Amino acid sequence: MDIVTIPGKAYRYKTTKDGLDIYLDVWPPTTGLYDEGKKSGPLTCPTFVYFHGGGLMFGNRNCFTPRWLFERITGLGYLFISADYRLLPPSTGHEIKEDVKDLWKFLTESEVVFELPVASDEKVDKNAIAVGGSSAGGFCAYLAAMHCTEPTRPKAVLSIYGMGGDIFVRYPLQHFPVLKEWLYPFEGTEGVLKEVADSPPLLPIAPSQSSNPSDGASSSNTTVTNPRIDATWLYLQLGVWLDIFTGEHEPSLSERLREICDFQTPIAPLVGEFRSASSNEEVKRKAVEAIPLKHRSLFPQFSVDESILDSEKGVQWPPVFFLHGTADTGVSILESDNLYALLMKKAVPVEIARVPGMEHNFDFEDGARERWKLEMNRAINFVEKWVGKGKEC
Repeated sequence: MDIVTIPGKAYRYKTTKDGLDIYLDVWPPTTGLYDEGKKSGPLTCPTFVYFHGGGLMFGNRNCFTPRWLFERITGLGYLFISADYRLLPPSTGHEIKEDVKDLWKFLTESEVVFELPVASDEKVDKNAIAVGGSSAGGFCAYLAAMHCTEPTRPKAVLSIYGMGGDIFVRYPLQHFPVLKEWLYPFEGTEGVLKEVADSPPLLPIAPSQSSNPSDGASSSNTTVTNPRIDATWLYLQLGVWLDIFTGEHEPSLSERLREICDFQTPIAPLVGEFRSASSNEEVKRKAVEAIPLKHRSLFPQFSVDESILDSEKGVQWPPVFFLHGTADTGVSILESDNLYALLMKKAVPVEIARVPGMEHNFDFEDGARERWKLEMNRAINFVEKWVGKGKEC
């Protein structure tokens, strides 16, 4: 996979009430493009904040960072930050929203100075921050666009096949057929499952543990596949992912929305099976009404419509660029298309690059940077257009 392997420097940005420390990693710019005129003291730099993917259920700040993005952004003189956030379960989308807001507060209000090796001490220009993410990380970037408004808001958003653009797409609501017997990895932990914000795809195992291929262990007997990956598919197969995400189990929010949207028949995760209920205004109205008001602030599409959020005015979104493969079976391109259209109607500056025939994580493939150079250039140029140097640089 074409991902970042250079370690960043870790900083704790919050500690939860239950004592969980949550971290970000930071990397310096690779050019001095924005350093002109600086004689002493920490450099103030434009900053790109990246959120990792993993279905909101696994992953961490050290994995899944696309190298094309990292190298282009740092080459333009930006600090690059990758941040952890709490994962489902036992956390819900509400805790993830809280983490995104606390991260923003840390970056814009704490005046933190990053002491970085082989680089000058550097700090964030709070007037020149872009946010972005891949897949589930795109959803976190949307949360930042919606809820991070003080003392300033993000100047641009980059969504790389981001999830969360249309909750009424069939995929997150409908049962999958039984593709395999996914094992529930949290057996016996109900009620005592500890919150987590750092859960990489491969977990270390003790040398004494089995390396039987059936348990996911590597041949070197040092790592095992994170069971949270199986749990992601299990919740989709059971049709309860939305319940896990909102914490709305009894009655099941997933079941109620399936009934309204007529998504009762199990589907396979294939592009041809995707459809959205958002195109039917009456069905959409009933579906929105079925979602308790306390959860609506978690759904990006609702933030564009003040009547849904029950607020005096909708959220003023920053400019957004969408990069999405048309054959994505992990997150349907219908999600990006829907949010793109809604923001267009509100006159928000938006662009979308639909990458023909490409699946989820297409930008991690070898050769992707050359093959999709035009689309990636558009994404980077969009960020630079709306962020620029920043007022203090």
